[in-house]
Amino acid sequence: MQVKILEDHQIEKIHLKTLEILENTGVYVPHEEILSKFKSYGAIIDSSSNIVKIPSSLVMELISKAGKSFTMYGRDLSKTAEFGVGKRNYNSSAGQAFWIDNVGDHRRHTTLSDVTEATRLGDALEQITIPGAMSDPL
Repeated sequence: MQVKILEDHQIEKIHLKTLEILENTGVYVPHEEILSKFKSYGAIIDSSSNIVKIPSSLVMELISKAGKSFTMYGRDLSKTAEFGVGKRNYNSSAGQAFWIDNVGDHRRHTTLSDVTEATRLGDALEQITIPGAMSDPL
């Protein structure tokens, strides 16, 4: 079963707006090596602000050259996540600032201990392809 959240025309509209933003507004890139690489591909660089404007034609050319699938490897090279059409990965979500305490049953800020526990839990669950910390201590 496939869930379709957006219609094709909506996806196309988002794509065209994205191209417009990349070409006319640009993106902030605070890294000299990456700025040079963008320039070598034909992007317009404003060196005073580190804003890169990427022509739509360049974006489309690079999309056409991009691989249609790739594999992400863990530190243990036998643990992989496959990305591409028809591939599924399940990740533990990350970035929660609050946690429901399993002892006191109350909402609280997350701690480094929660990061450790959540990472171990995600790593132990076979169904989770990419475990994350599931919390972000403030």
